[in-house]
Amino acid sequence: NTNKAHSYQIKMPYEVINHLVTTDKDIPKTKSSQPKHRKYVFVHDKVYSWLPATVVSSSSDSASAITSDDANATVTVRLRLPSDWKENTYHPPRSTLARSSSNNNSLMRTVNLKDYPDFHLPFQNVDANGILEEQADIANMKYVHEASVLYNLRERHKKGLPYTRVGKIIVAMNPYEVRKSRS
Repeated sequence: NTNKAHSYQIKMPYEVINHLVTTDKDIPKTKSSQPKHRKYVFVHDKVYSWLPATVVSSSSDSASAITSDDANATVTVRLRLPSDWKENTYHPPRSTLARSSSNNNSLMRTVNLKDYPDFHLPFQNVDANGILEEQADIANMKYVHEASVLYNLRERHKKGLPYTRVGKIIVAMNPYEVRKSRS
């Protein structure tokens, strides 16, 4: 009876490792450590809850513009509103976006990272071209948080897909229209 010690190497995706890193100085400054998708984030909004945005600049000299251990760090973002924003989004009277210029995609905001958990802006799930990705199963999304779930449901609802999975759970969005039976 021979006892053999086994060694296993566990490979973790960059995003998991990044969440385990405590400060930006611990992130290696290589091209591969700054994936293009990291500039696509969500920012909190008092009226719409979350808005998609692109990082433009940061007040921090850190390797990453979207996370910092500095309580006073700010990030300037450009809102990336969906092309159908005005037509397919409810705009309450207090909304400044509904009354803004027709070029909503150029709206800029400065956000303070202390207003976000762990001083971190949530990432968008985007493809190689920066287009928001939609998943039939939310469990398959790379980044799962409140904003990404809401925008995933929005995209599926817009396509007339009222059912979305979260693993073994089904989320049903009422389409407010009569749906033809598949039977």
